[in-house]
This record gives sequence, structure tokens and C-alpha cells, in this order.
Amino acid sequence: MDDLETTILISSIFAILCIMINLFILILIYRTKPRLHTVNHLLISNTSFISIFYSIMFLIDYIYMIFIISDTSHLTCRFRSYFTYVSIGELMHSIMIQAISRFFFVILSTKYRWLTTIQTHYILISTQWLIVLFLTLPILIFDTARFYPRSFCWIIPEYNNIDLYLFVINFILPFLTVIFVYFYILNRVHKIKRNQIIMSNSIQHQKRDLIILRNTMILISIGLMASIPNIILSIHYYDIIYSIHLVCLTFSVTLVALCNVLLDREIRQTIQTYFQRQTIQVTRIQIINVKEREMQIFSKRTNNHS
Repeated sequence: MDDLETTILISSIFAILCIMINLFILILIYRTKPRLHTVNHLLISNTSFISIFYSIMFLIDYIYMIFIISDTSHLTCRFRSYFTYVSIGELMHSIMIQAISRFFFVILSTKYRWLTTIQTHYILISTQWLIVLFLTLPILIFDTARFYPRSFCWIIPEYNNIDLYLFVINFILPFLTVIFVYFYILNRVHKIKRNQIIMSNSIQHQKRDLIILRNTMILISIGLMASIPNIILSIHYYDIIYSIHLVCLTFSVTLVALCNVLLDREIRQTIQTYFQRQTIQVTRIQIINVKEREMQIFSKRTNNHS
């Protein structure tokens, strides 16, 4: 096994782990009604679904790189490139609309109550999918990706302008949006604190929204940091950086999935409650078994005496 195959193996393990964690999140949210059937968890489900799609796309790319070496078509390579970039864009924009949703709840909900409904967020998610599918179309329109043996179907250097364009819309734009919303709401919370007419529960609600936005900033920062090896590679190619880049692509999305579990209070508490119930049930069963064994021993002793 050479260095590339080792790197792909490690990256594939993270991709499979990511799929498992996100399937767990989706099942947990679906089965926990009504506690996790909220707008916030609808958006988390969207991110989890996209993370699964993202991981599957990279696993497909790895399979083509190592096993399906007979397919040398530039066209199929371009389609794989398109859907890989789509999965990256969808992931980052799904995190961005979590911040937009908080903006709806905190800033616009008083005047436009309909913006906070679950139906509006279904439309928001659908719009996000369509926009990213459309914005990534230059990969299909132009001859941006070509097949090279044992190589990823990335955008070739001749189209660095398209690569830069995708980096801006998939990484810079979501990051700046989350930053803007976070500091806008933070500034609003400080103004409310200075205004003693506003009740304290309003401050508490906005503090909760700030916590959700802080979590969103963590997720978007993970995605942005994962792109650093790619930025280095666009300046100069290094084998070690390329290997780090491949691992970061799936490690980062696995880290996002773990953060969704660890940072979301409702999901965390639901898991804790489940394990506490399981522990109580096991303890009860053990107590019942002990009592049954004691009764059996007592019954045998009684029979022996008679």
C-alpha cells in the first residue's frame, strides 16, 4: 500500500464515520417528537443529510481513483467534480442558513412572524439547494475537470478563476454572513441590557440565540480551516499537503457532525436521558433477577425441609 492509498484509507474511514454519526442524528431527531421537531433541528437535519451526501461523493471519488481505473472519460470526471463541489457548497450554505434563521427569529420575527415558521424554512432549504446547484454549473459548462490516473477530479489550473469564484461563494460568503449576524445580534443584546424597560426574559432569549450562533460560527470555522491546505496547494504543490488536504476533507465534516451532537443542548440532553433510562431499566432487571433467584433459593430450602 503506497502513500496515496494510505491517505485514501484514512479519509474513507472518516467519511464512513461521518455517515454513521449523521444517520444517528437524523434518526434521533425523527424519533424524538416533539422536542427535536423544531426549526433549529430541521436545519441541523439538513446539514446532516448534506454531510452524508458529501461523504458518499468522496467515497465514490476514492473508488474511482483506486478501483475503477478503466473509466478514463473526461465527461464522467467532470460530473463527479460537479457533484463533489455541489456537496461542499451545500454543506457550507446549510450552515449559513442556520445563521440566517437566527436573524429571522431575533431581528425580523416581531414584524414578519411568518419568517419563523417551519414552512418558511422548508422554502429556505429548497432555495439553498437550488442556488448552489445553479452557482456550481460553470464546472459543467466549461471543460474545468479532466481525468488523470489516480487523481481527484478537481478543477484544473487553467480555470483557477472558477476555482476562486467557488471558494468565495462556498467559503467566504457563508463565513462573512455568519460573522455579520453574530455581531449584529451581539450588539442588539448589549443595547437591550442598557434599556431597562425591556424584560429580562427577552435578554435570555437573545442570549440563547447567541449560543446557537456561536455554535454555527464554530461549524463554519471548521469548514474554512479545512480549506487551508487547498489554498496552499493552489500556490505550490507539496505531496504531504495534498495528503493532509484529502484527510481534512472528510475529517472536518466528521468534526462538524460531532459538534452538532455535543454543542446542541437538546440533542445532548436527549441522548443523556436515553442512556439514563437504559441504565435504570438494566438496574431494575438486575434487581428483579436477584429477587427471583432469592425466591428460587428460598423455595428449594422450603421443599427440602418438608
